[in-house]
Amino acid sequence: MHCHCEIVIPPLHSRELDEEYITAAVSAVMSPFDENRDDEDSRGIAFWDWYVIGGRWAGAKLMERLGKDRIDAFYEWLRNEGITVYALNMGKEELSPAKQIPMVDDKWTEMFPEAAGPCPIFRHSNDQYREFLSGDIATIADTPRTLKCARVIFAGHGFTENEWGGALEPKFMLSESVWNGYNYMPISWDGTFGAALNDYLKTLDVMAPEYVQAMTPTENWIVVTVDYHS
Repeated sequence: MHCHCEIVIPPLHSRELDEEYITAAVSAVMSPFDENRDDEDSRGIAFWDWYVIGGRWAGAKLMERLGKDRIDAFYEWLRNEGITVYALNMGKEELSPAKQIPMVDDKWTEMFPEAAGPCPIFRHSNDQYREFLSGDIATIADTPRTLKCARVIFAGHGFTENEWGGALEPKFMLSESVWNGYNYMPISWDGTFGAALNDYLKTLDVMAPEYVQAMTPTENWIVVTVDYHS
């Protein structure tokens, strides 16, 4: 099953949107939860066997920023025009026949001029295994608090040489359900990014001031959309 995760990491000075840094940071944060690992540390907490930045959730933050009412209006246009897709799909739906693509993209640009380009709803908008879309790597300031996902991970630097400047590692995580040894059990989190951020900030209330200063996400921290399979 594929699931949607958002990973929050601190920026790296002026390189906060550097793709190489982002890729390495996501890898470091996801590593402890790899089902392919065979060590004691990962047993009981692993939840993925494959992941990619963006993937089938490429454009999720972008569409959330555009607003449900506007997106619903676009879907209504698709229905009224009789736009069709393949009956079977892996990931985003694929327009079929492909000759519909220019018309759909033109209408998308007309209705969302601030997000002009390929319609992110459909498969042709990106290579889900190699490409991500605008907003898949964004700051907290540009991440809608209403964005819903299956999991959110907040990361921070480990402690080294008397400061919080070591390797990135997960510090707090929420998921829509947890395995209790017999079945998956839902939790109280409503699945929104905003609620996850608030819950994380509450955990910092009892921490030492130095830790709080290093781990408190600010508006320029980075939020990365990840598609993972379990």
